Amino acid sequence: MAVGDPLGSGSWLGGWLWGHPAGSVTIRRMLRRSSRLLACALALCACAGRAPESTAPNPEVLCGVWQSTDGTSQRWWIFGEDLLGVVRHVDPNGKVVSTERLALLTSGGDHVYVSQTSEAPAIAFEPVDPSATQRDIELPEGSLAWAWANYENDFPQEVHFVSNGDSLETQLSASGEDGGWLMGWRFERVGACGEEPEPEPKSR
Repeated sequence: MAVGDPLGSGSWLGGWLWGHPAGSVTIRRMLRRSSRLLACALALCACAGRAPESTAPNPEVLCGVWQSTDGTSQRWWIFGEDLLGVVRHVDPNGKVVSTERLALLTSGGDHVYVSQTSEAPAIAFEPVDPSATQRDIELPEGSLAWAWANYENDFPQEVHFVSNGDSLETQLSASGEDGGWLMGWRFERVGACGEEPEPEPKSR
């Protein structure tokens, strides 16, 4: 699988993500930089006798359909070694007001989180140690955490995922003199990998 086009130019992600020259260059740079960071982490963790904390999420953990109490939904599909996702935000009447395309791209053990809202260029975030993020991540017992960062971006600058069984918390944050910005959602799994959720009955 080539780094320049990990899903193939014929795939919808290939047409969306790699069709943006600036986005493609940024993601290649992220992959190269995260390769060096991961190599250093592996060396340090080998000496310390522990596993690196920036490993890619297990696709089986995230794959599926997730729903938050405010109606926001998140869905992930497994595509080879990668994960493709979509987030839909709705208004109080249940109307979709925005859609965000997501991808977790894996190459040679590295992983990059990619996000695109509407027709804006795709933005890549490199993996970081969840215990060393600018904004603290709460970790309930038995949970798994992943974090990605792009401090050159206005918002978000950090993306946090915390998985605990059939619960998933996501946070988007950015630092600032006024305390920064933080947005978060708590999702519950409502559909298994490859399954559609049951439609809710509409009130008359």
